[in-house]
Amino acid sequence: MSAYSPTLPPLPFDDQPIARTSKLAIASFLSGIVCCIPLTGTAAIILGAWAIARISQSQGRLDGRPLAIIGIALGVLSLVAWIAIAMGVATILGHTKRNVIDPTTNVMLAVNQKDWAVAGDIFDPAEAPTEAQWETFRVGVSSKLGNFKAMATDLTPAAVFAQTMKMRSPGALAVAKGNVVPLVLPYAFDQGTAMVLFVVEPNMKAWDPILNNEPLKGRVINLIVVPAEGSPIIVKP
Repeated sequence: MSAYSPTLPPLPFDDQPIARTSKLAIASFLSGIVCCIPLTGTAAIILGAWAIARISQSQGRLDGRPLAIIGIALGVLSLVAWIAIAMGVATILGHTKRNVIDPTTNVMLAVNQKDWAVAGDIFDPAEAPTEAQWETFRVGVSSKLGNFKAMATDLTPAAVFAQTMKMRSPGALAVAKGNVVPLVLPYAFDQGTAMVLFVVEPNMKAWDPILNNEPLKGRVINLIVVPAEGSPIIVKP
């Protein structure tokens, strides 16, 4: 007679695999959290979708679906936000070129050529400089800087900042009877760089050309060139 050896029944969870959290789900969640960095939102969406697919195929060996879903949601929000920011920046850059850079280039090139009609076209007719004022301005610019060339693109951020601070000095703004268009850009001349500032009439907000796409034509009342060294040169001192 054989001895009886009782066997305990298996516990319900003995044959169940222990699910581990998907590394892809964790990566998606972390990418979604740092969505302030460009492209991390896209990474969060891709990793989250990949994680959900892997979890679905793992037969219970992988977990982390909530993390992946949260990562995808944060990624979508980040992607939408960055697209909106990019569109806003592109719009402002377009306004800036149309209403600030192009008019500045046209006016200063006309000054080079002594074409006072073209140079004065941007001015309020009641505030248009005389030919004598234009000629004095041209001579002053030419003697310090030479002829105008184009927008400068080779300055370091430190140089641009230094010229910006100089532009904000009392000497540069003392003649402004209206609002100075606040965008400060460096322009290249034969003998250096300078800021070219438009002063607009008092009833025009300074940011309107950039933010609201309002053209400067007929709204300018003065023009100031601020060299990197020396005093500002003003059309109507």
